[in-house]
Parts: sequence; C-alpha cells; structure tokens
Amino acid sequence: MAVLDTLEYLKKGGRISSVVALLGNMLNLKPIVKAVDGKVKMIGKTRGKRKGLEFMNNYIGEKWIDFSMPYGVFYTGLDESGAKVYVQNNPTIWQDGEKTPVYIMGSTIGTHVGPGAIGVAYFEK
Repeated sequence: MAVLDTLEYLKKGGRISSVVALLGNMLNLKPIVKAVDGKVKMIGKTRGKRKGLEFMNNYIGEKWIDFSMPYGVFYTGLDESGAKVYVQNNPTIWQDGEKTPVYIMGSTIGTHVGPGAIGVAYFEK
C-alpha cells in the first residue's frame, strides 16, 4: 500500500489523462493504492500527503500487521527522511521504531509512481 506524492508520473505512464492529472494536482489530491490479487487498485484519495498517510494508518489499523512475517516501510526518490519521519510519528503501528526496516523502492515501480511516495509492505493477521 502506498501514498503517491504526485500524479505526474501516472499521467506520463498513460494511467490517467492530462486533465485528471492537472485537476488532481490543482486540488493537491494524493491517491492511495494497494496491490490486490496482483493488480494495483486505488483504494482512496485525500487532499494532502498528511491526510493520505492518516488514511493509510487507519486502513492498516483495521487490518493490523503480522509482525512475525516480513514487513517494512518503503519510499521512492533519493531521500529516505520522509519514510523515517513517518515511522517515528506513528509509534502505535511501528512499535519497533528504530528497528522498522525502511527500503528504497525499486526503479520499476518508482518509475510509475514518481519520487516522494511512501508505502508499507506487510502481511495481514
């Protein structure tokens, strides 16, 4: 699951139209996407990244993470500070804090979502 920072790369990849990208960027819309049965689906959208991360936290809170399985927080771009701040600001979910793995997303997915995306990978209980 991830909160995308920009619609520009979805537009460039042909996933959304130029009009949708323009209006979405004007309204500061941030899509929240999740892999469902091997396909990426939009599960929500918010105005602003902070609200997007809150949406993601509420969704994760409903499902809860199975910490006995592999999990982690990931980011796209060159700066991991956003992902680390996200982990630090949410101690109720990421109880390990400093031990929570933070990864850079690979170039294949990073190319489609653009820099600044923050997401989580986990198994549900």
